[in-house]
Amino acid sequence: VQGLISSCQIPRSKAGLSNIHRPFNTNIPFNQFIKNYPQFPWSSFYRALLSIWPEAMLADAKIELITGGLSSDALFKFSLPLGNFVLRFIGTNRSLAQRKIVIQSFKWASTNDFGPPIILADQQNSLFILSEFIEGRTLTLADTKNPKILREIAHI
Repeated sequence: VQGLISSCQIPRSKAGLSNIHRPFNTNIPFNQFIKNYPQFPWSSFYRALLSIWPEAMLADAKIELITGGLSSDALFKFSLPLGNFVLRFIGTNRSLAQRKIVIQSFKWASTNDFGPPIILADQQNSLFILSEFIEGRTLTLADTKNPKILREIAHI
C-alpha cells in the first residue's frame, strides 16, 4: 500500500497543496539547455514538435529538469507561451518493445482520465512523450492521514 500511495500524484489545484518538487534549472532557453544534456534525442523531439507547431512558436520555449518523484525516466518541464508540458525521455536501457508498452500505457491513462492529455509521442523509436503539465507532488505517508487528500483519492 505504501508503494501505491507514494506513487500517486495529486494536482495542487485540487487538493490545495503547495509543497511540490522544484526543478533544478529554472526557465532556461531551450537551445541553451539542451547542450547540457547531449545524451537525449533532442533533434528527433524538435522535428516532432515542428510537425504540430510552427517554428516561430518554439522560439520562446523554455525548459527545466524536473527532480523528485519515482520515475527512472528523464523528465523536463517544457514551457511555451501557450502552456506547460512534461517531456519524458524513456530510457534506452529498456528494449523497444518495453518503450512501446510505456507509451501505450500513458496513452491509455490519458484516454481514460487517469493521466494528463498526451500531446505527442515518438512513433518511430518510442523515446519520448510530451504531455500536459499538471503541477503536483508525490504523496507521503502523512498525506494518508489527511481527510481532504483521502477524499480526493476516493473521488478518483
